[in-house]
Amino acid sequence: MKICAIRETILVTLCLVVASLPAAAQTGATASRMKPAKRALYECMVQAIGNDGLRESVDVAGKPKKKGEIEGSCDGSTAEALFKAMEGHSLEDKNAVTGVTSRRSGKALWCAVFPLTPPSYSCTFMMEASQPFVDAMR
Repeated sequence: MKICAIRETILVTLCLVVASLPAAAQTGATASRMKPAKRALYECMVQAIGNDGLRESVDVAGKPKKKGEIEGSCDGSTAEALFKAMEGHSLEDKNAVTGVTSRRSGKALWCAVFPLTPPSYSCTFMMEASQPFVDAMR
């Protein structure tokens, strides 16, 4: 039980560091005062942690893509907010065959909207971490 609590504390701290928040700023009230793009990324990370969607990056064969790389994802309205926050600040591509529109910011953040009714949003983010930290997440 203690290991689970430590793991959760580490993940929340990591989320706050990546979102550039001071460790003391862990309340929803503070999140509401963030700039929209920062808040959207923060909420995507919180959703990934809450849904146990933060994991080691693996390829299709299930092998780690790169040592020390963590991947997380969010969907629904949380991903929609991040997708919209990326507008004008990312590379955008629309696949003429599938109708999927994607936005990418660097190598570590991308979102897509799928042409369903209603539209379906999904975002994925990646970050580097020490191998001992990645091992502790397993």
